[in-house]
Amino acid sequence: MFKHLKDFGHQRTGKEAVGFYIVYLLATALSAAIIGALAGIFVQENAFEAGVQFGTVIGILVSITLSFVILSKKGLTNSYLLLLLALGGGLLQIVGGGLLSLIVPAYLTTVKKKS
Repeated sequence: MFKHLKDFGHQRTGKEAVGFYIVYLLATALSAAIIGALAGIFVQENAFEAGVQFGTVIGILVSITLSFVILSKKGLTNSYLLLLLALGGGLLQIVGGGLLSLIVPAYLTTVKKKS
């Protein structure tokens, strides 16, 4: 379930994709919490709102970056549909946070490499 987490070109099974999702969700949440807390220290007024905004930006960047790295490693960057799906992960971050946005990279890990 937690195999090949750093191998973005690996084709995962559904179970492995769930493991990928869980690990990267926890890592993103931890990173966003730390950066949001630091932002709250430096931004005295509206610290909570600043933390939420930083967390959202980090989530968007992580989702889109993971998606494009996966597509690149699998040789699928010429598929417009998959590129739009990768960008859609950033939109899902705005709508539903990291819970939704990391579904896209997890799904992309199950797609076959271009041969």
